[in-house]
Amino acid sequence: MATGLFASSVINILFAFLPQLQHVLPFSITFMAAFLWGLNGAAQSMGFPPVAKGLVYWFSPSERATKWTLWSSSHTFGAFFVAQLISLLLWLKCGWQMAFLVPAAMGIIYSIFMVYYMADTPKSVGLPAIEIYRNDVMPVKQEKADMTQWEIIKKYVLTNPFLWALAISYVFIYYVRFATLDWATTFLNQERGFTEAAAASAASAMPFLGMPGGIVAGYLADRWFGGRCTQMNLIYLAILAASCWGFYKVASPDAFWMTAVFAALIGFFVDGPQNLAGGVQASRVTVQKAASAACGFTGMFGYFGAMLSSKGAAYISQQYDWKGVYVSCIIACILAGACIATTWKKEAATKEK
Repeated sequence: MATGLFASSVINILFAFLPQLQHVLPFSITFMAAFLWGLNGAAQSMGFPPVAKGLVYWFSPSERATKWTLWSSSHTFGAFFVAQLISLLLWLKCGWQMAFLVPAAMGIIYSIFMVYYMADTPKSVGLPAIEIYRNDVMPVKQEKADMTQWEIIKKYVLTNPFLWALAISYVFIYYVRFATLDWATTFLNQERGFTEAAAASAASAMPFLGMPGGIVAGYLADRWFGGRCTQMNLIYLAILAASCWGFYKVASPDAFWMTAVFAALIGFFVDGPQNLAGGVQASRVTVQKAASAACGFTGMFGYFGAMLSSKGAAYISQQYDWKGVYVSCIIACILAGACIATTWKKEAATKEK
């Protein structure tokens, strides 16, 4: 985790000096920018699997949904914070390089802090396992203690039907997320006659309400269902499907606030399944030692869903109009729910098991 953050920060510094590097290296500035941008994405993706490992070792299954979704909200808050920071730097006329250098400095400082002060597991600092400390039960237990890492990955990730079901559900969840978020402004502007400013304003309610939506989903999963995520995901997906249809039906310049309300509902209810299915729930259908790989596995399918929303929604809008796009979102909610429902019994661990 610290390595990924440190590497990403260093790449940010290189971005700030791209014009100078152009005179030193035999590559075009376009090639170097594209290469560094891709490398930055790879470095940033290194952060999630170690975080997933930390969460499953330090928080027991019955409390994990709340803690996981609180952590997940950091992405949204971070994007908001950096946007404000960069705006401030530009307003102070610090130069565009500072937009890369200041976040990079923050990242380097915090990565060093993590190396020195973050513990690996409770056992590494002399504490009991979290499930023992909280008298909790792990939904999935490793069959043999002497399994190699490859045997664990093969059994509990690659051939785990429940993890495959969650990964496929993640394709549909990400499709809904980005088909609604990325295309909302275009839909409102071109189809429903909103001005560009009004369309952007109404659509901004989606990401704004996403962060509390994920946190509430995690809290309720722990509060109502003992950390099980299946039920909470199904509730959220049902309301999400209704919200997509409501947004399509009411969107109008004369009903700006209702349009914004339905946009907010989409943002609120899509973030719950996004946080729970590919993260918390994935960690609950596999063993602790495979949690990082399991979350990386589902995350890979999520990226495919994001790509599908770009090409797929564009194709559907051309062939079946915008109604087809929002109907496809409803169908995606149903398919995601069907996949998630297969884990209902798998999550229902008891002490007798």
